[in-house]
Amino acid sequence: MIDKVPSSYRGERAAQRNRQAAMSRSRQARAIFTTSLGGTLALGGSLAGYTPIACGCLTPWEALATFVNLSKDSWAVATAATVEKAFTTAYAGRRISWETLPPEGDCSVIAKRQIRCTHWTLEKLNPQTGNKDLKGYELTIMVTKDGIFESVHVDDIETPPQE
Repeated sequence: MIDKVPSSYRGERAAQRNRQAAMSRSRQARAIFTTSLGGTLALGGSLAGYTPIACGCLTPWEALATFVNLSKDSWAVATAATVEKAFTTAYAGRRISWETLPPEGDCSVIAKRQIRCTHWTLEKLNPQTGNKDLKGYELTIMVTKDGIFESVHVDDIETPPQE
């Protein structure tokens, strides 16, 4: 029977424990970094679509048109009435929630059964004033008491000229 463990063995054992602890800390740091990076990318991706004038792969107009199933052929000639008809077709009988509304719009509840969304679809620099002129659509969505789509009214909107 061995009563004493040689000091060299204790030193090796301590070094091995230190290496294992360092590897464990490294794995934890890697997991935190991966989770943080994944969360950051997910958050960044979700915020990219939130800005009124998006900088993603689709222009704000393309994103809205795609969301309400407007054919690409009609994009160049679309009007508020075209968007209203497409929105009505896309949402007929569907429950309206924040997740089902087009993400690029700035939406808010303005009455118990009424939601208003503003979609800025065009941004252009005005050379006379140096300000940005914005154009887009304002959607006023009516829902039933159960939150089912009832109707929508779409208006063309634009920022007033600034002097």
